[in-house]
Amino acid sequence: MIIKELTLDNSLNSSKIAPNFYEEVVNCFQEFKTLWHRLQTIPFQPSSELEMFLVDLTQEQTGAFKIRGATTSIGEFLKNRQPHTDSLVVASSGNFGIAVAVMAAKFALNATIFMPVSSPIQKQDYIKSTGAKVVITNDGEARQKALEFTRKNSHCFFLDGAQWPAFRGNGTFLLELLQLGLLTNKKTALVLPLGSGSLAIPTGLILHQVRPNAELIAVEPLTHCKFLAKYVQNVQPTWGITLAEGVALHQLPQLSDRLLPEIVNVIFGVTESEIITAICYLWKNCQLKAEASAVLPIAAYLANPSFFSRYQQVYFFITGGNIEDDLFHKILRGNVTQ
Repeated sequence: MIIKELTLDNSLNSSKIAPNFYEEVVNCFQEFKTLWHRLQTIPFQPSSELEMFLVDLTQEQTGAFKIRGATTSIGEFLKNRQPHTDSLVVASSGNFGIAVAVMAAKFALNATIFMPVSSPIQKQDYIKSTGAKVVITNDGEARQKALEFTRKNSHCFFLDGAQWPAFRGNGTFLLELLQLGLLTNKKTALVLPLGSGSLAIPTGLILHQVRPNAELIAVEPLTHCKFLAKYVQNVQPTWGITLAEGVALHQLPQLSDRLLPEIVNVIFGVTESEIITAICYLWKNCQLKAEASAVLPIAAYLANPSFFSRYQQVYFFITGGNIEDDLFHKILRGNVTQ
């Protein structure tokens, strides 16, 4: 089994880093909740007496969780923008670009999305359908090209959700769990995919403030285990092709790199075959169509279910459903075996 788990130091003083973060998340939810789909949880009981749930974020308007961070980022931009500034720039492999494009159109803003050539065609087409401009770059060059374009044209650049305005929006998912009374004082784990940290960081900050007994588990593909490799000897990313392109970053944003070591309790790395197994399992057993980056939490569970017996409650965040139809059916037929 090629799953690695690491218990990290959990010593964050969130009152110093983000003293009003929880209140800011509450305010964001009140301001923008009518634009978002209500949170859904699905009981997940494959063969266990544990209380386990899927937190289904695929039902959002854009099919993924990043719509909330994009909404609050644009809201912040509208409050503070300079006169006649109406253009946004993003570097994204898909879901954050989609979210910014959709919300930019809603607020009559222009958006230019820089995407790596390997990004799914279905996601490129979705962005184009909103009226946003798509610029294709070589893999690994989207962010730099986007920054150069931003400086040249004096536009506003959003860093793939890894900024405080986006953190506040993405923190509203945990806020809803709390408001629904679903996150109790039982020993609980929240299991999330880890890409830029745009969901893990706000979730971890809120947990520290209101549920310090809960643990945050982050999951990466082993091809891009940039965070795991910092703490586990002889584990290094291969930077190979991964189905989980939505989290295939070569490095963490600076803010995420600083905060993640202090809010994540456990980190898993999963293989491509384990990701494929998770996609098939969710569809066959839960009728949930999810993209590869979104199923990382289920891949971790299916590969090592005994690890989770230490908890009383487990929430698996399924963060997006924007998988290309052709790829999805190939996976279900067993024609993808990476």
